[in-house]
Amino acid sequence: MPLSYNSLTIRHMMINPFDTYGNWLRSEGFNPDLVARESQIVSACDSLLSNVDYDKLNSSLADELQTKKYTSQLFIAAWCLMRLGYIENDVLDPELQAKQIVNILPESFRQGEEESLEIIRATPFAHAADQIDYIYIAEA
Repeated sequence: MPLSYNSLTIRHMMINPFDTYGNWLRSEGFNPDLVARESQIVSACDSLLSNVDYDKLNSSLADELQTKKYTSQLFIAAWCLMRLGYIENDVLDPELQAKQIVNILPESFRQGEEESLEIIRATPFAHAADQIDYIYIAEA
């Protein structure tokens, strides 16, 4: 059964540690369609990197992508583009792609998510950023 939040259905998630969280979800009666490791989408990150116009990024983000390459922001951007069907990967079944996605996250994730949108906007898939919504939850 997919997770639900205010009539939104949560069907996909990318998590780490892999087994602990997946096992917890199942023990609570939730059965997501897909639980994936970041390492499974490295090829999607490579595809995204080959499409980034670094001149459209702020200099610190551009430097970070060029020196560290596989940043969390890059994984987020690749994951979102996979979920929307702009980047193909063997991990995500095309039947699970969406026209619009909603990410529900703790407030502390906001900066990384905003930087992932900046990466998306610096690609030929820039319009995809408008297909991604966020709900940030206050942390205790």
